[in-house]
Amino acid sequence: MSPSRDVTIASCHPPSPNHCHTPATQSSSPETRFAEARRLEGKIEEHPASPTVPATKSPPDPESNPQTHTTHDDHHSANGALSTSTSATHEEEAGPPLSTRQGGGGMTAWRVMLPFLENYVDVFSMLALRQLAFLFLAHKWNPVALDFSGLRGIDSRVVVESILALLQRCLHPAAQRECAYDFGQCTLLKDSSLVRIVEKVGPSIRSLSFDFCYLITDKGLEALLSTPLPRLERLSLRCARNKELIGEPILRELSAERWPRFHQFNCAFTSMWLEHIENVAEFLADRAERLKKAPKLDINGSWASKCLLEKIGLHDPVKRFGQAVHLRVADVCEKIAKKMKHMVVETAEKAPHAQYRLLQIVKYQGDQLLVNSPCTHHVKAAKAAVEHPKPTHTYASGSLKEPSAAPAEDVYLWTHPLSVAIEGMDINTLAVLLRHGAKVDVWDYLGNSPLFLACKTDQEDVVHTLIEHGACVHPYDLLGPTPLKIAVHNQNIDILHMLLDHGANLNFVAPALKPRGFKSPLFVACESNAPEIIQLLLDKGANPNWVDHSKYSPTLLAYQLSSSWLPKFLDAGAGASPRKRYILTDVLTCGILKADMGCVKLLTSKYPDLLDLPHHMWSLPHIQAAKLGKVDILRYLLQQGSRTNSKGLDGAAALHVATEEGFMDCVMALLNAHEELTTTPDGKAVAKADVNIQDASGRTPLLIACLENRHSVAEVLLRRGADVNRESYATGETPLMACIRTRNELMALLLLKFGVDLNFDQQDKRGRTALIYAIYFGQYLIADKLLARGADVTAQDETGTTPYNVMLNRVRSNGQQAKLCKKVVKAYRTATSAAHHHHHPNKPPSPPQSQQYPPPPASPGASAAAAAAAAGADGENDDDGVGVAGGGGLRPPRNGLHRRSMPACFCGVVGGR
Repeated sequence: MSPSRDVTIASCHPPSPNHCHTPATQSSSPETRFAEARRLEGKIEEHPASPTVPATKSPPDPESNPQTHTTHDDHHSANGALSTSTSATHEEEAGPPLSTRQGGGGMTAWRVMLPFLENYVDVFSMLALRQLAFLFLAHKWNPVALDFSGLRGIDSRVVVESILALLQRCLHPAAQRECAYDFGQCTLLKDSSLVRIVEKVGPSIRSLSFDFCYLITDKGLEALLSTPLPRLERLSLRCARNKELIGEPILRELSAERWPRFHQFNCAFTSMWLEHIENVAEFLADRAERLKKAPKLDINGSWASKCLLEKIGLHDPVKRFGQAVHLRVADVCEKIAKKMKHMVVETAEKAPHAQYRLLQIVKYQGDQLLVNSPCTHHVKAAKAAVEHPKPTHTYASGSLKEPSAAPAEDVYLWTHPLSVAIEGMDINTLAVLLRHGAKVDVWDYLGNSPLFLACKTDQEDVVHTLIEHGACVHPYDLLGPTPLKIAVHNQNIDILHMLLDHGANLNFVAPALKPRGFKSPLFVACESNAPEIIQLLLDKGANPNWVDHSKYSPTLLAYQLSSSWLPKFLDAGAGASPRKRYILTDVLTCGILKADMGCVKLLTSKYPDLLDLPHHMWSLPHIQAAKLGKVDILRYLLQQGSRTNSKGLDGAAALHVATEEGFMDCVMALLNAHEELTTTPDGKAVAKADVNIQDASGRTPLLIACLENRHSVAEVLLRRGADVNRESYATGETPLMACIRTRNELMALLLLKFGVDLNFDQQDKRGRTALIYAIYFGQYLIADKLLARGADVTAQDETGTTPYNVMLNRVRSNGQQAKLCKKVVKAYRTATSAAHHHHHPNKPPSPPQSQQYPPPPASPGASAAAAAAAAGADGENDDDGVGVAGGGGLRPPRNGLHRRSMPACFCGVVGGR
């Protein structure tokens, strides 16, 4: 791909009319290559960015004319590189992009790599690559079999409705007419999935496999049997063990009219009943005879196989074989297996079984039927409760008892001879079973595979033997245990090496499965605190960005174990992708919490964008440092470029949270950042902290300091020029009003002392002034000082309430502030008289009206207090107070204010912040 290379791939060029391949010569000049590239560019620009598929020149049919369909290259040449004659739009070819395929690469890797390749690719190579991509998109594939195992863990609806529909559009017509579909290990497929599959591709199915799809029941089987599948030859339900899948619809729906070519059936290790399998055997034998093919029927390990051996009179050998397996007598097992092989053949050739179709088909599988036949396993009560809990996703047939979750006594569990030999660590018996055809790529009634049992018991030689005999190292179901995770949990590095060397997938992804107990192997290794295992998995490419259901990653877990793991996980790709950078926000948050300056420096220097990436709980890094009082980390983050006045997800800035928590050193660091710190790495100066910055509800740091009673912080903010009149967005409350409402007299006096430009008559959202606040909430000293500074006693709120009205209500509540009452009344009389005389010079003033706030039922003392207050208002008393009967008077309300004497403007704010 370098500019100096002149040799190009012939298939990247549009074919000439006379030659299918026109290789570029090495002697071509740069001018010639440039001209060719321009020609390619013009050819490409004739089409949209997403090419269409030629419709007029479809691929030839290999059956109708095999000479015209030779190779894929010929097919490309016949169609042209990008034909201009199209009849289908890009929308017809569109579909959901396939995610990363399990166990292999995918689109994600190319998406990451392409931006890095742009600087190293010349014009001609770039256009050639694009042209090649168009050819691949336009190519019609003609596979013999379609394997869907890479889509295990994907939601069944996505597989059937999206992926299968997209697949049909890129298949060759010959493949659409006859193809094998293998949905093995797509364990999320249900009965409804089967219905949609046969609706979409039913006529073209030659072979259909649903191995390990344990959610399929007789309802799904009935839907299959009732659908005409004229090309179907084989159906496999191996290990699709479900207590609701016994094969009952076979008796009613299986017919030659619907499935005329069907002659192969696999129901091994299922719960199907014998009578239903007998019906299938009769059908297969009849169809095979007409098609002149050999019928194939696999019932090994199924409940029908055990019933078959009992039906033909071989119950005693089966029983003795099971006892020998449990007693670990390998030579006896060998003798019985050899004898059984001949006994089944002899029984099939004698009357009355000579016409027994099922026995005739499987008569040469006698030893296999024996070594795979279900057997019971005796487990003591204590061990059964721990090691054999109730299965969650696999079931025995209806005639078998499911194991109890907590057995009170010894139990017998259904299993297979191979599982018994592995759990008993009987190597000799295991060899006998494998020699006579024991299946290793299966699972038992508890969902455990033989390989898993060997890994669980740390038998390296058994693991090696099973893998050599074809055991699958990949998990059959993500909800169940996997060999790789149990090897990691046991910290058995030898078994782990064997599994990884044979292709075990460390980064299995299942977006449709989010079980709370599912964990990646690397996560399990970090949980087990196994340094050697962790390093091995990282070297083998384990994904450090995997997260569980709570967004907990192995990277964070490893850092919590030891900070020395962080550089290794970063080298392994932790947070390398911008879409996965949030993984490191958890680690950075943990580092700030632990005051780990090394972690903070490492992360922010490698990925500076972490400074502006908020954490879902702790917000931005410097805001978290300010909230936790980590002043050194706060200064470092500001030095590295964190914006002093940036706000987090909740709308709060660093100065807000530092003020709220009362960390004076952090407050000073923020206020002095522009003076103490030098420029940031990008050459910009550190911004000055805005002392009047407001959060999402409009609260300033001064207002928060008043609410949280941070006296020293409030004094610093006032000295730095905090605005004492800045109100909040939500209520319009000023810092002085907040101090009065929270009964914080000292803080209110501080505001009155430093608030040179304090606006005493400023109103909140409901028109209430600080004087109304002070009188209503019983802060009479503050009210007295407000009156002394000239607060307006005639200001009204939205309901018409004045300080005079509120004071009258306080008098009715038996208060003791008669002197303040006198001042309020005098000030009100003076103000109203002056206003009345200004507007009506010849009319006497009317008494104040407060009928809109009817007093509660008052005691005689209260009435006397009201009368005395009124008398004091007329100036008949001395300066010491208003005349009060019985020594009563105005008294500040206690915790529960009299609701009936409350002005309407304060209902709902009493006692709240």
